[in-house]
Amino acid sequence: MERSLRQPLSMLLEGKSAVVTGAAGTKGIGRAIALELAREGADVLIADVKQGKEVANEVRSIGRRSIAVVGDLSDRRLAEAMIETCVREFGKIDILVNNVGIALSKDFLDLTEDDWDKVIDVNLKSFFLCSQAAARKMVKRRYGRILNISSISGYQWGALHKQTPYNVSKAGVLLLTRSMALDLAPFNITVNAVAPAYIKTEMSGVLGDRELEVNVAKLIPCSRWGVPEDVAHAVTYLVSDKADFVTGTTLCIDGGSAGDIKHAIGLT
Repeated sequence: MERSLRQPLSMLLEGKSAVVTGAAGTKGIGRAIALELAREGADVLIADVKQGKEVANEVRSIGRRSIAVVGDLSDRRLAEAMIETCVREFGKIDILVNNVGIALSKDFLDLTEDDWDKVIDVNLKSFFLCSQAAARKMVKRRYGRILNISSISGYQWGALHKQTPYNVSKAGVLLLTRSMALDLAPFNITVNAVAPAYIKTEMSGVLGDRELEVNVAKLIPCSRWGVPEDVAHAVTYLVSDKADFVTGTTLCIDGGSAGDIKHAIGLT
């Protein structure tokens, strides 16, 4: 018997619980991911160094449970406390999205050790700490999905000018993803990454800069900048059971610009 067309389709993440780091910004990728996961049925914990109550309220308006926690996730104690909070509030952790990230524009010769440590700690160390804390819970249930937000700047041809620590951190995320995937695969835990490029966020600097938006769009085969929702849709697939046999991979979300020679040599 054919299913009635009026019968609603099941949500991809119905009954799942998720943590999204770096999701407090109201115009960022983290917020878009949190809302998309919620639309697909997941309860979502919002974690950031700033208060994420606004995004948590948006998640609740969709009909899902949500809480916001504040803390520096490059501190092991706070990373572990975040995961414990998720388990206590939602009963389990199924999904971790490591999205927190910062950038620092500075010439290589002017970089200080503190500059280096700050970016690496946030963009790479926190991914390790949060993933390890989450994986220890997931292993016990033999189920989990970890998704890391990298960047095309993590690839050799994608390095950005005056962004050495950022480039290195995002390259590290790619190898961390692959390494974790190999170690955690026997426990039915998948680990994947997405590598966005040219996404309209506050960090990209394009918001409010129409000239930059138009000029860069000319270099993108799809002829437009990406939006946070483009990333969120890809993330939702990778953390769903639709991607049960996908692990250790990185999906570029770049409108086809990955092979653009002007981007490759840093002219953009």
